[in-house]
Amino acid sequence: MPADSANAEAKPPAPAPANRFTIPWQGAAAGVAAGLAFFLLCLATVLLAAAGGAVESVGKSVPAVGDAVASEAAGAVAAIAAQLGAMALLGSAEGHASAAFGVQGSASIFAVPAGLTLVAALLALAAGALQARFSPATSVAVRAAQAGAFGLGFAVATTVIAVSAPVRSASSGAAVDLSAAGFVPFLVALVLGAGMAWLGSGMGRAQVPKPAVGPQVARLAAMVLPGAKACAVHLLAFSVIAVPAAWIAGGIQGGWGATLSALLWLGHAAAGAFTIGHLGGITSGSAFGAVRNEGLYYFLAGDSGPVPVWAAWLLVVLAILVTMVAGTVLALARGASSQDWRHTWVGPVVYGLAGLAILGLFHVSMSASFSAFLGAGSVQASAGPAGWFPLVLAAWGLLAEAASRVLAPSLLAALPGPVLVRLGRGFGPTAVPAHDAAPSPSAPPAPAAALPAVGTLSPRARKRALVALAVVVGVGLLVGAGAVALAVVKAGRGPDAVVRAYLDDVVAGRAQGAMGKVSPNVPNESRALLSDEIYGKAGGRIDRYSVVSTESKGTSSSVVVELSQGGRTERTTFMVSKRDPNVFDDNWAVDSGSLVRPVKVTVNTKNPKMTANGSAVTAAGPDVNVGSSYSLGSASAQTGPDGWLSDRTTTLTFYALPGQYTFGVDTGSPLLDGAKQRATVAIGAQAPASATLKAAPSKEFRDQLDASVKAFLDHCAARTALPASTGFTDAECPFDRSGWSGYDYRNVHWSITKAPTYAVGDRVYPDGAVAVEPKTTGTAELSYQSKSTSSYAKDSPYTDTKDTLSISLYGVAKVKDGKAEFQFVPYGIYKPGS
Repeated sequence: MPADSANAEAKPPAPAPANRFTIPWQGAAAGVAAGLAFFLLCLATVLLAAAGGAVESVGKSVPAVGDAVASEAAGAVAAIAAQLGAMALLGSAEGHASAAFGVQGSASIFAVPAGLTLVAALLALAAGALQARFSPATSVAVRAAQAGAFGLGFAVATTVIAVSAPVRSASSGAAVDLSAAGFVPFLVALVLGAGMAWLGSGMGRAQVPKPAVGPQVARLAAMVLPGAKACAVHLLAFSVIAVPAAWIAGGIQGGWGATLSALLWLGHAAAGAFTIGHLGGITSGSAFGAVRNEGLYYFLAGDSGPVPVWAAWLLVVLAILVTMVAGTVLALARGASSQDWRHTWVGPVVYGLAGLAILGLFHVSMSASFSAFLGAGSVQASAGPAGWFPLVLAAWGLLAEAASRVLAPSLLAALPGPVLVRLGRGFGPTAVPAHDAAPSPSAPPAPAAALPAVGTLSPRARKRALVALAVVVGVGLLVGAGAVALAVVKAGRGPDAVVRAYLDDVVAGRAQGAMGKVSPNVPNESRALLSDEIYGKAGGRIDRYSVVSTESKGTSSSVVVELSQGGRTERTTFMVSKRDPNVFDDNWAVDSGSLVRPVKVTVNTKNPKMTANGSAVTAAGPDVNVGSSYSLGSASAQTGPDGWLSDRTTTLTFYALPGQYTFGVDTGSPLLDGAKQRATVAIGAQAPASATLKAAPSKEFRDQLDASVKAFLDHCAARTALPASTGFTDAECPFDRSGWSGYDYRNVHWSITKAPTYAVGDRVYPDGAVAVEPKTTGTAELSYQSKSTSSYAKDSPYTDTKDTLSISLYGVAKVKDGKAEFQFVPYGIYKPGS
């Protein structure tokens, strides 16, 4: 047998070619799985944020999911997670709302949770790497099909989830419907998923099929890729310091709520720090109808805001340091051509494009419009890097180009040869295969890319320079990170922070917490309404606020705040000063600006027992006033029972935060109805709020008094004798006839033909007696026989007499042994105590 035949028989069988349709469908399935995993991570983020909010509200350790999210809110949480996923893919949450009285509205919100965007990119990257490991592509076309199918599956999964779970709410005649699903998030998911899966399929695999390009594309890539590497290192180096510092500062300032929701806000915080450090400027604006407010903040010259001047300048220093690092990377990436000034335009262009991406990703905007039968209106708000930030960042790219030519040679000369070679392998020029230069499996490896030309130093000088460089960079990074974190922490505890904390308590109904932050300068015995129990039940409280401006001078500061209460707005100024400041905290405290205002409540009972919002309250130093309309002698000492009607008014002064308080008086007796009245403590009011409580006799009191009056009139009608003549104030009954001396009376009979009516008057006497006054007169008939007892008429007969008298019922009502009793007072002339 020939040798070649033997060798042919010894060869292993060739592997069967993979089905060209199988691998792409595997990519689509992986994309759908990644979409589901992305939704679950979004859901976990929302649950963590809810748990953090629950911690802040109840003040304990991290609660379980069931404690943080009520079971009836589970659907809303899932919907929020689905829409956050779409917003992370650059979706704009749009929706509409309706309410009673024909109110219709629409809203649009664009805010990219960049942390979730990064999670989506990492998921696609990992999925691409796993797919390349278990189903390696045999050609560039298969690899592209894998990545494209993954992107399509990922886009379909995220879009279906967002479409099927919009945020919907309907209660009390109002309905809200909000969704971020649309073509833009679908396209972004498709491109992001496919691109990251393509990159992931090439991670750590030397035999990955790569597309060959023409020589012109290869030259363009060799020209652009160094700038892209430098810009990427620039962003990464700044973020390595800014992101942890922002997270730590946010956690210290916002507690668990901010710590556990970092994926939702940390990207914007880092982008804001990046913009400030690179002198880009932060813009904010709002518009309500035709009224517009806009602001531009650099934080480098005392702009009011969360970042103090010194912290902003530290960010600028950090930006300069990372620009030097980026320039060094740019020199390494260009290799021997690092000094070629013809490529200087690349850095500004790449940096400018990065600025455009930052401007688009981290610009937050909100708009809403509404209409009703009274008219229509709109409101808008936005914040983010200034519009010219890409040009500013392009200037920093030019600075990186200069650093690559001026500073990089000296910095690289201080590095040992092995380190320089390793850096060259990591950041050196990248070979791009061309059509006319495809590598052969049997060809020898290409030589290492040329490194940039650097100067030479002696080994001793190189060692010293290396140590000095390492110390400077290490200390600089440590100090920079600490300074940035300290700056943000101190900014979060700035003059407006203590005011915000105070107003947060006021809005939430935490009166005692608010008093702990801003003293109202009120005696403790007058703070009955400043308790969580009473203020928490108050309606019409301040519902929102916004800090308008903060102006600092030395150790003092004034914070202007716009408050809103029941549709009214009012501006107030808080004066704040430092109290024993230290490196970590300026200890700002509010000197003036407390929102506590007096409330005067006038009551018509003796030593009243007061209630406010259903709870018993007391006030120090009541002011008792004697009324001028009361009867003679009403200024004497009060002898009536406590809680009963008084001949004078008692004014109690309380102190309260803005809101509505329902005051009542507890009489402690079923014979007296306690009054209730609402008093509103309004923002901006100059005069104290007031309430007047007038207790009044109850129905039971009137029923008992009616029975007592009837018994009294029956007693008067049952008399069988005419009394001897007395003074007009000594009459026993309201209908009376005195007998004359020298006459004999017999067969005296009274009958009431029309009962009188009465009214309980407003007059109260010091002994607690309440005046009873005639309402309508009654009539009584009197019949009797009489004759003279003189000697000349002793034998004369008795004469029959009939007469009709009017009845006017004057008297007082008194309470004896818990019963209302009537006491007749002739002509209403009553002497207290009689």
